[in-house]
Amino acid sequence: MLVGRVMDTSGNLVEGQQIIVTDPENGQNWFARSYGFEAVNSDPYYRENLVVGDLPAGTYQLRLAYAGFSHQAELEIYTGMVTYFVFRGHNSFSVEAPPAPEFDPLGTLAPVP
Repeated sequence: MLVGRVMDTSGNLVEGQQIIVTDPENGQNWFARSYGFEAVNSDPYYRENLVVGDLPAGTYQLRLAYAGFSHQAELEIYTGMVTYFVFRGHNSFSVEAPPAPEFDPLGTLAPVP
């Protein structure tokens, strides 16, 4: 599963941003758009605004057009695992884990600042 947080350069979530995930071995594409602001509840750990599920394990090319520029990143999908990416506008992509969670006194996940 591919999980992402798509933001502008200032760190604000971007609504309706299209991404294309391509398997370079066979050219198959998967298309997705980042969530609308009120459309879906994000996971409290990932704080994602985009998910592409059921991707076979392998290496993929992730592409999107932002503010007139094309951005791309290569990433690996592993069976039974989540691959997480962050897009930060003109700062482009990073493939990184979200901040380590800590539990607040109410027992809900909260990212470490």
